[in-house]
Amino acid sequence: MNVKRNRFPVLLLLSLLLIGFGAQTSSAAWITLLNEHFNQDPQNQAAEWPWCTPLQNPAIRWHYNPWNPYPRAEGRIRSQYCWGYQSAFFNVRVLQEEDFPGSLWCAYTNGSDTRNPRWPRDVDYMPGQNAWVWWDTLQTHGLRNGGVSFWMMIDLATFSFDSLSAFIVTDPNDLTDPNIRAHGKFGAMRNNEGEFAGITSFSTATQWVYINYFFDDLRTLNADGTIHDSVSVMDQDFVAVCWAWQSDNHDVAGKGAFIDDVIISVEDGLFDLQTEDMVYGYPTEAEDSLLYTNTPPTYLQPTYFRFDYLVNGIGRSPEFRINCLIDGEVFYSTMVAQVGTTDSVYSVVTPEPWIAPAGDHTVRWVLDADSTLTESNEENNVGDLGMFVPWTPAPKLDILTPEHDSTEVPLDIPFQIEITINDSNPEDSQFTMYLYLVEDTTGIRENPGMLDNLEASVFSFNARRERTGYTPDLRSREIGSLWFVVGLVNDGIFGNSRVSFAPGRIWIRPLDVAGTLSPPTEYYLAEAYPNPFNGEVKLEYALPVRGMVTLALYDLAGRQVALIENGVREVGVHTATWRPSGVGGGVYLAKLHAGGISFTRKLVYTP
Repeated sequence: MNVKRNRFPVLLLLSLLLIGFGAQTSSAAWITLLNEHFNQDPQNQAAEWPWCTPLQNPAIRWHYNPWNPYPRAEGRIRSQYCWGYQSAFFNVRVLQEEDFPGSLWCAYTNGSDTRNPRWPRDVDYMPGQNAWVWWDTLQTHGLRNGGVSFWMMIDLATFSFDSLSAFIVTDPNDLTDPNIRAHGKFGAMRNNEGEFAGITSFSTATQWVYINYFFDDLRTLNADGTIHDSVSVMDQDFVAVCWAWQSDNHDVAGKGAFIDDVIISVEDGLFDLQTEDMVYGYPTEAEDSLLYTNTPPTYLQPTYFRFDYLVNGIGRSPEFRINCLIDGEVFYSTMVAQVGTTDSVYSVVTPEPWIAPAGDHTVRWVLDADSTLTESNEENNVGDLGMFVPWTPAPKLDILTPEHDSTEVPLDIPFQIEITINDSNPEDSQFTMYLYLVEDTTGIRENPGMLDNLEASVFSFNARRERTGYTPDLRSREIGSLWFVVGLVNDGIFGNSRVSFAPGRIWIRPLDVAGTLSPPTEYYLAEAYPNPFNGEVKLEYALPVRGMVTLALYDLAGRQVALIENGVREVGVHTATWRPSGVGGGVYLAKLHAGGISFTRKLVYTP
């Protein structure tokens, strides 16, 4: 069984990719190379100024200019202006729940102390500034496309020639050129006076704006800043994603530029299968229904397994195999072909239950088990679910009496059914015991669930590891009838029930040796007991001769609510029991018809 379930809420990363890159049609998945929110602790030396993400690869990292390793003189003071980290004062609104919200800012650096910049609330940026930041290096050979998305905010006065450019550089030598923007392939541009109009233009309002562009749809600019051509940076050996801030040469015009939530992704032309959750499934009372949980099974409990997985990409994937292995052996295998999606989870459920044995076990799910699907990431196809199932065997029940077939039991002498319980699990000490008197045991051994229908013959009590006796009430049994004694014991663990049978049967004797039992001489219906009642009520009636008996319950409107006796009964005193079901509390009438005579008793039911 394979099902597709919506995954909500969608991750912010995937949402941004969909917003920014959703217009591009493809048959494969986007892979995120950078997901930078500048949300590390700036005081942590492992993630200190100016970049909050620790350097995993010195060759692929953030860089900034004009500070080292590319020093140069600019403005009135050498190398005092660069990009840097800015904390919560101007932080982005996109990810508000971060422990250390921050953003990237073109900051004044306190001279040569780049590790301790001044913040926007302390000082404005300097005029004549030209500084840029970039993330490199990646190459685009073999890729289908790539893209950049980010949020930005610019604080400027109404009239200025300051601007922020977002672009791609494909020649590393251009990164040291003060006129770097002339070499770039532009994806977004902001200038108050409309410079580079037609690419992107924003108002001067200090609010966060979302920007995105694709590697295969960029622009080159003429010397005057007009659009020259549409270009692609695919199949390049070197790609650097850049942002450049250029201030005018006159006056300070505001706080400058802020950037946050930078995502750089590429599309490699492949699908990507990814494991998600693995849970246990247990049958419920509802037909064909399973309850899913993270709780491991108990000993011998029937258990299903559900596996959730993602198919990242657009379009329908080629067919691939999913295997479920238990302790290294294939338990279930299926072939599927799914539609790639970013907001839904596919699920596969084992169609047959696994009966949990004791011990340590591992359930392993493997996506693309035959390795027929080339993926962008082959390292996320396996999910393991470990569990320990304690050994909890079912207890053993021995019913010792009646010992012989047709054991004679007179109604006026109590008869005790004796039992013993043993359990090889020494931690079990308390058990629930059910005893049944049945006239026919056919099928019970194979299907103990049949006992659930024997409501009037169930006696239940708690038992221990010792010989225990129980005296049933046999007064409602017909004289001369034969009864099997059947027992069911459970130790409180699912599935740990065992059925046992007494070696003999009970025969209800018509008279004891002294002849103290004698047939009644007249018909009667005794007062009900207990009355009022809240669970069950007993009704005793007498038959001086064998005959047809009807005993029914009626409400005060005269509607029959139960028929508890309807058939031929032998001579003697009989007891019938009524356990109300589906009726409310109140006054009811019990009516007996026997030998052409009717009797009525009032009952009060108080549930």
